[in-house]
Amino acid sequence: DVAATLVPDFATARVHWQFVVSGTPTADCGAAGVDTVRVQVFDGAGNVERGATFACTDGIGVIPLLSTGAHRFVADAFDGQQNRVFQERTGNPRGVSANLALGPNDVAVALEP
Repeated sequence: DVAATLVPDFATARVHWQFVVSGTPTADCGAAGVDTVRVQVFDGAGNVERGATFACTDGIGVIPLLSTGAHRFVADAFDGQQNRVFQERTGNPRGVSANLALGPNDVAVALEP
């Protein structure tokens, strides 16, 4: 018998979101008036690598099959009418920077009105 340990050959981002409501961070989608969260992932060269839209109540969005290394995560939150009500305002260009390793990686975004 041969035992093998499989190692992932890609990175996965687990994106966690919060909303700044009246200066206070909250994960409460109802209080923030958010239905969906859209996340775009850019590679180190600024090219779109992947994107996904999640139900806000999921509380976390998993984006698989990403390359390793430097990335930028840009998130926007939408109400039930698809109006953007919150956005990631960090950085220039905007987005949260993360250096992804093989396997799961946690990325936190704070969205503002």
